[in-house]
Amino acid sequence: MSFMRNPLKIYIVSHNAKVFPELPHFEAIQGGSAIHYRLPISGDDTKDNISARNPFYAEITPMYWVWKNTRLPKYVGFFHYRRFFNFGPDQYPESVHWSEKSFHDFSEENIARFGWDKDSIYNSVHGSDIVTPVIETVLRPPEWREATSLYNHYDALHHIRDLELALEGIAKLYPEHSKVAEETIQRKEGYFCHMYIMRAEVFREYMEWLFSILFYVEQRVDLSSPLYLKEYGNQRIFGFLGERIFNIFVEISRRKGRNILEKQRLFGKLPEHYMVS
Repeated sequence: MSFMRNPLKIYIVSHNAKVFPELPHFEAIQGGSAIHYRLPISGDDTKDNISARNPFYAEITPMYWVWKNTRLPKYVGFFHYRRFFNFGPDQYPESVHWSEKSFHDFSEENIARFGWDKDSIYNSVHGSDIVTPVIETVLRPPEWREATSLYNHYDALHHIRDLELALEGIAKLYPEHSKVAEETIQRKEGYFCHMYIMRAEVFREYMEWLFSILFYVEQRVDLSSPLYLKEYGNQRIFGFLGERIFNIFVEISRRKGRNILEKQRLFGKLPEHYMVS
């Protein structure tokens, strides 16, 4: 199959991994490169950026940078340095826990096994509007046995007022989305890790929607409060919110008739030499 010159680009967001697939359709990008030890990969700190806010936005600062500063291909995606989608024929049974759907390197064998070459990815996603991880049952912390809602899951792990502010922002900025937002956040299934591939025009729409909501919340919280200190585990407030309200955008898109494709989420169990000390 012949392709346009630049049909897809998948950014691998990282803060510490230093070995990546040596394939042109993958590009490693460092989140928070303005304030962290600079890795020998692309950064999110040039031109229009929010790189310095990475402690609060986590993997979302590279998304902002790509949105504002790059010429988008037909499809654009975001993985994490140890979380990838499986595009290959070698699928793990769904009964296997996500942490065991694993890979250990970016060898040629794994590139073939998981379909990480450009043709396999493009053939897999072509015709889709949004590619997500396989949807999961939301389990209640800390026992992780009983199904619960996305709302209650957030309440158990973070500050529920932050999520309520995001829902308030949706209601005020996008009143036509308020009902679907409330319905989605009460569901007991969800997409996690905020990783995806989207058609360029859908990605632009998502970025506009996402950041308008997150900036709404940011204007109404005190990030200097002890609630958001790193040692309490809640500093990444907008990363946590983005992961949840991504579910709302997907459901809005589904109701618009967009094609949503789910792919297995793989977990990289990489050796220590993959990490920067």
